[in-house]
Amino acid sequence: MRASIPYIEQKFKEYNQLIFGNHLPDIPIRLSRATTFVGKYQHRTRRTPLGRIEPYDFYLRFSVLFDLTPEELDDVIIHEMIHYHIAYHRLHDTAPHGLIFCKMMNDINQTFGRNISISHKLSPEKVSAVKQLRQTVHVIAALRLATGGAGVKVLPRSRPRIEAYCKRMLTHPEVEAISLYISDDPFFNKYPTSSTLSAYEIEKKELEAHLQKASPLELQFSEA
Repeated sequence: MRASIPYIEQKFKEYNQLIFGNHLPDIPIRLSRATTFVGKYQHRTRRTPLGRIEPYDFYLRFSVLFDLTPEELDDVIIHEMIHYHIAYHRLHDTAPHGLIFCKMMNDINQTFGRNISISHKLSPEKVSAVKQLRQTVHVIAALRLATGGAGVKVLPRSRPRIEAYCKRMLTHPEVEAISLYISDDPFFNKYPTSSTLSAYEIEKKELEAHLQKASPLELQFSEA
């Protein structure tokens, strides 16, 4: 399952009562398409008239890209609630995951049978799946090969490097033509972005299918 605001709000109330004694005020929940974190507690800070630094504007963020089991997602929610508890009650820990955090985490795991950890550990398969879902705009070079096959290359978004790649590759006897496109299809995430003089062979029909919603990129190459 993926994070949603109604689910997280429901679980926040449930665990606030069960684990935190209803001592945590409601907190805004925000969703993200981040690939670098599953859940994150955040706040802003300000200086009081007496010169102390205090946190305010508390909120929780969760990425919708990770497909987790309910148990995994709940452990992430509780993890971030521990951070919120420490900050809201002005507890001074030794580090972001310091002595106070670790004691609370271990106590909760032992008392409630949870599997909360300091880092949200994900399997390589889940990390790979998230990367495939990441929406990024790519410059795609679709190559028509002399053999009748097709090639694909993801190019940097730099006109001089795009032009240099196309002009050099078109001098290669195996390359008959190059068409350029702009695409946000996650299919192309698996290809590295570079302007090295290479391409990846691909089935022509597969490439055409993933370029159906792409926008042609028209560039006029000046003579060398």
